[in-house]
Amino acid sequence: MTDDDVEKQKAVLVEEDDEWLAALFNPNKGDISNLATLVVFVLGLLLRFYESPAAGVILAFGLFGFAGGVTNWLAVKMLFDRIPLLVGSGVIPRRFKDILLALKLMILDTFFDEQFLREYIAERSGELFETLDLKGRLEKAMTADGFDATLARKLEVLAETPDGQLVATLAPMFGGIDSMVPMIKPTLVAVGVELLNSLADNFDVTDVLDVAYVRSEIDRALDQRMTTLTPRKVKRMMSRVIRSHLGWLVVWGNVFGGVIGILSWLQRGYNTMLLRRSVRLLSTHSDAAAAACAEKLWESPTKLPAIPLVYISGEEMTRYAASLMMKHWIEPHVDTSAWEFFDLSCKARDVSNDKVLHDAVAAGAQLKAIFKEPTITPTAQQMAEFKLTKALPSPNGAMRRGWNGVTISRDTIHIEGIELGFKKPVLFERHAVGGEYGAGWREISKGRLITTFFPDDENAEPLIVDARRLSDSRNVAVVYHNPLDNVETLADHFFRRCLDANVTPYVVTKKTVFKWQEPFWAIHKEVFDAKYRHQFQERGLVPDGQLQHLISDAATMQIIRWTRGNFGMAAHNYDGDMLTDEVAQVHRSPGFITSNLVGKADDGSLIKEFEASHGTVADLWRAHLRGEPTSFNPLGMAEAMMGAISHAAHLRAGAGGELEVKDAYDKFVQSLRKALHNTFRYGQGTWDMAGKDAGLTTEAFIHKVGWRLGRYLANELDVEAGLEVPDAIKKPSVMLRRNVANIDIGKVKAMFAEYDTDANGSISLPEFEEMVVKLGVAPLKQDAEVVATRTKVQEKTVKV
Repeated sequence: MTDDDVEKQKAVLVEEDDEWLAALFNPNKGDISNLATLVVFVLGLLLRFYESPAAGVILAFGLFGFAGGVTNWLAVKMLFDRIPLLVGSGVIPRRFKDILLALKLMILDTFFDEQFLREYIAERSGELFETLDLKGRLEKAMTADGFDATLARKLEVLAETPDGQLVATLAPMFGGIDSMVPMIKPTLVAVGVELLNSLADNFDVTDVLDVAYVRSEIDRALDQRMTTLTPRKVKRMMSRVIRSHLGWLVVWGNVFGGVIGILSWLQRGYNTMLLRRSVRLLSTHSDAAAAACAEKLWESPTKLPAIPLVYISGEEMTRYAASLMMKHWIEPHVDTSAWEFFDLSCKARDVSNDKVLHDAVAAGAQLKAIFKEPTITPTAQQMAEFKLTKALPSPNGAMRRGWNGVTISRDTIHIEGIELGFKKPVLFERHAVGGEYGAGWREISKGRLITTFFPDDENAEPLIVDARRLSDSRNVAVVYHNPLDNVETLADHFFRRCLDANVTPYVVTKKTVFKWQEPFWAIHKEVFDAKYRHQFQERGLVPDGQLQHLISDAATMQIIRWTRGNFGMAAHNYDGDMLTDEVAQVHRSPGFITSNLVGKADDGSLIKEFEASHGTVADLWRAHLRGEPTSFNPLGMAEAMMGAISHAAHLRAGAGGELEVKDAYDKFVQSLRKALHNTFRYGQGTWDMAGKDAGLTTEAFIHKVGWRLGRYLANELDVEAGLEVPDAIKKPSVMLRRNVANIDIGKVKAMFAEYDTDANGSISLPEFEEMVVKLGVAPLKQDAEVVATRTKVQEKTVKV
């Protein structure tokens, strides 16, 4: 194949619109530049694999440079080609007729409007006349063969008319008309030329030419030519122009993108340098100075993308602490622009006539991921304190109804290396609806009380639920019910969670006495037998294959005895409320258990609201307002915030398949939990965990966790320079709890003396046995066997 053949083939490739082959066989500057930056990017990846110091800058230049060039190339390509997911691409083919019409109108209006044509033609009239060369044409005609004969005939005809008498008289004198022709001919030519010169001086072609007609003809000609154009032909023409002349557009995209990549790499290096300098500062300066430095370091160069989430703010100390957590843990690393914020403080609810509560419930039902700070249901005293105009109902009740509440999941929170109350996890499902909380009641006197049920089916007969005679003069009649439609969902949720945590499930009722509680147990057993029995039995969590039932009275005692953990319980609303309070006390305090409301949307998906299980901590808030240092432990709220963020990320991944977003949020949550737990583990906890001497204040603790989180996200050192990390951390003393100050030491001493029967200042084993038996907390043999079996199973089972 000759060189000419090669060039022709290249031209055919472009003509046939094969961009990829054209780029391969006939590359321009842009193709070569894109290829070069791609090679640099691949080289950076290889150097990163081999841990070369130069990998960072090369990778940044190659990645950003290639991205810049491809972006510019893509911007041109989008004019002609439709590209999936890129809105606006392929605009020329889609709007081709409109574009041609606009182009034709632009040509007509810009170059061929009537005024312009008239002036142009008038201005060019003289030149137009000269181009006709009428003088030359006249002279040529008069010298042509046959002109003399024609002139002679015309003179003969003229001589026979009255106007030609002169010709008739002179003809004989010159020897006839034929002899006169040579004499007259030069004169005629001169007169013709003179007439033409006069015509040229006064000629205006617009007097004989219709300009509007000319413009309509141009319009028609444009229409005819444009009907031959197609998007493919236009693309072909533009491709030749772009490939020949616009290669620099892509080249400069590569260059500027590469420069931006280098600047980004340098900025990251600067942040790393600041982080390392902060290590020295944090190890040698006060918490205040360290926090001031850390403020500059915490913000991530690129925040996690926004995901929808409802944030409900509350009241008092927990609101203050949550604002610090948002400032130092969340906002530096997470784009919260898609979060919807609602203020459920008493004042905001009062001012809005509780509209803000209804709006929050509606938003939660839509977004399905909610974080809630503790709120207040105001007492009469608090109504006066907050200057409220009306009584406000519990917001939690409205949320459970609005989100079709199924269960409230309350689990123990554990910090690796720190023994709290239960050694292993305890899970709890509290039925979120029904029971005493929605009861109707009236104080009544003697008489007959009948409770009647009227079915929605008009054809069905009313049913008397209960009838009784009241003989006391004062009575309180109470009516409540337990919905059962969602208990199957509760059971499914409970058993799945127990399997995930590898714990033994128990269902708690008092069905032996309260027969109306039997269906709650029966539904759980049906779900267990149908779906979960085999899985639990395989893991040895229910060795005999039978779901375990506990009478609520017994559950109260077992919670105290089973401090090894590794169990889960499901109970009715009221029982669950009481028993989870007990779990919280055994495990240290309500701040060390979660409280997550799970509801069910109309489409069957789960709505999850995450909050701490404690209140607004009013005593610390009053101390804070007095200007006193406080040390609030935000562990429960932190777990709620992490749970809500994680659930929101998983919802987004499930809806749009954005797994990389979920993975990024999973890493963030893991880093935050690690930063939080390690701050406790390193002896830098709040006063209730580390004591006043070594412990940190509310502000300092949250600062410290935020500082550590920033380091984990940047893959920096784990601890400050000079900090000695203990190998093993002892169980924090219960005497560090805030409520210890309320203990009556005198009564404690009296209680001790009661069991120190020999008054020797110590309690012997026999005395201790007597004490635990009398208090009802002595472990029973069957309980020990259950615990031993559960422990053995836990040691042998590989956690899934």
